[in-house]
Amino acid sequence: MAHVNLDAADGRRLLWINYLDYAGKLLAGGNIQWLDIAECLNWYRKAQGLLKSDILNIDISYICTQFIESDAALLNLMRGKDKSIAPLKELLSYPPLRAHISELVMAARATFPDLMLALVCPAPGEWVKTTYLKAFPESSQLDIGEDEVDYGALYTADFLRIFSGANVDLLLLEDGKLTKEHAEEFMPCYQTIMNLANQYRWRFGIQFSEIVDRAELPLVDFIVSKISLDGPIHALELDQKFWDNPCGAEHYKSHFLYVSIPISCEPEIVLDSLNMLRNSAS
Repeated sequence: MAHVNLDAADGRRLLWINYLDYAGKLLAGGNIQWLDIAECLNWYRKAQGLLKSDILNIDISYICTQFIESDAALLNLMRGKDKSIAPLKELLSYPPLRAHISELVMAARATFPDLMLALVCPAPGEWVKTTYLKAFPESSQLDIGEDEVDYGALYTADFLRIFSGANVDLLLLEDGKLTKEHAEEFMPCYQTIMNLANQYRWRFGIQFSEIVDRAELPLVDFIVSKISLDGPIHALELDQKFWDNPCGAEHYKSHFLYVSIPISCEPEIVLDSLNMLRNSAS
């Protein structure tokens, strides 16, 4: 298991490179074989060899989506009850899915023993909504309230227990806007997941699409955002502005950067830009 050091103590810049969409198109024709463990790991080897992220990014929602598309029995179960929380409950409790993802994560850990390994999944409310719409694509937009988030967190925590022996390093929830209302209504529901991460000694973080109220920053191990923050360890997320002007890499002084590569970016630009980030002072 890699040493989980997100601090600046060693003086080295940490690059978390989310290359799933970009390298999926470049190296897998836009179709990563998430359901074939050998093929998936072969793709990870190629992508990692080319792009060299310090953190191996395993996004559970990508795997779940492919499973739903390929397994009619699972989709039928998800459609069994027209209740907001039912599709996610059926998805995350489905034994074949659990067995496959557990095996994939264990295999990835064994293949990349020196990398930090991060599990990524949607925040509970978002996961309830997107899974419901996969089961019932003709439905209108689903309203998400405290009950949906609370149950979503319980199902997520129960699901994540399957990785207890996988030597995971980080757990990241992808969330929406952080506002005072969001923090007061939904964030307390995440405690179940936070407790589980603490139990397994995973570093727990949240990625916010936007932070409206900095006063409401949660007490977590790290936060991924596009604005500079004080408080928890901060992974500065580089947005489109960076790719429009990669020569400005020296202006990003954070020691911990989260970089999502645009799917349409030219390979030469990607490699040059990442090298500039590695070589620029932190």
